[in-house]
Amino acid sequence: MPSTVDFFKELPQFVVKAGSILSNIYGVDWENKLEVLGLQVIYFATLTARVDSIKVKLIEKLEQPVAGFRVARFLRLHTKYTS
Repeated sequence: MPSTVDFFKELPQFVVKAGSILSNIYGVDWENKLEVLGLQVIYFATLTARVDSIKVKLIEKLEQPVAGFRVARFLRLHTKYTS
């Protein structure tokens, strides 16, 4: 069974092989493209987390009673019967 030590011993050889293959597919600047892609993934994950946080806060606000009924319930019923 391969160990972690074996993995790190083989890693440089893998990088050389994978690097040449990726260069053939994506061009010589594949490392920069990969880095940009990674940054985009981090940005969109952060953005999604912020949007989800805002949704939760909005739902909490809508669930608070206003003039004796819940706004969120009204909106759900309104959407249900007007669609």
